[in-house]
Amino acid sequence: MNKLTFILLASLLIVVACDRDMANEEETIIKPEDISSAAQEAMFQMVFDYNQCMVECRLLAQQEPEEEARRSANNMMDTCEVHIDELKVHLLAHKVDESLVMEMTKQIRSRAARKLLRNL
Repeated sequence: MNKLTFILLASLLIVVACDRDMANEEETIIKPEDISSAAQEAMFQMVFDYNQCMVECRLLAQQEPEEEARRSANNMMDTCEVHIDELKVHLLAHKVDESLVMEMTKQIRSRAARKLLRNL
């Protein structure tokens, strides 16, 4: 019985130690909301600049024939991509978790593309 109790107690300690290590890893993930307010302000400005670029390009595309508008849409996404790249660099420089940065920029780009396609 003593050996069984010892094994169960050791197993429980191992599980608790593993849970604690996993909790510590989760706490070290830096999210965009964890960066300084100045860095957040710069992040929001970069997102705003991207959206503004998309709006300006969309206005130009609406004035063109349909085939040309589709070509313009591709050019638009390429032209405005520089703002997304700046946002990635900014967030990574502030040690925001890379997977969060990639997901955030993917969502911003996807939202813009959907909106662009709806307006063509």
